[in-house]
Amino acid sequence: MAMLKKFIASIFFLIGPTLAHGANLSNIYMSLENFVGRERSLDDVEKNFNSQKTIAITGPIGIGKTQFVRKYAYINRKKYNLTWWLDSERPLLEQYRELGTILLKEFPQDCLRKGVLEESPILFVNHYLKTTKKKWLLIFDN
Repeated sequence: MAMLKKFIASIFFLIGPTLAHGANLSNIYMSLENFVGRERSLDDVEKNFNSQKTIAITGPIGIGKTQFVRKYAYINRKKYNLTWWLDSERPLLEQYRELGTILLKEFPQDCLRKGVLEESPILFVNHYLKTTKKKWLLIFDN
């Protein structure tokens, strides 16, 4: 008898602390025109961000979690100075380095020195996210 495995995929939202102002940086560029329904669920996510800083969307593979979160991020991207999508199936260190390079270029006054980015991209980005007054949304998919 073959064992069936139930795969659960997760998407984590992390949100920064303050109201948005200044430039809006995002690597989420497309709207899902064929995405319909789930308006109530999109509203629920927005309401949950009022009381929580981290939200996890979980469920079986193939039910549309990625599309749901992409739609949320796209329609709300103007509310944040930074909206960034990280694909956990790609090397996170590389993605943190890409994000850190952009942050250093756009907000140099808010960042640690460039040497920290080269030595530890994760420390560099996390320090920025913890200390900035700008509002941000970071999404880890998969």
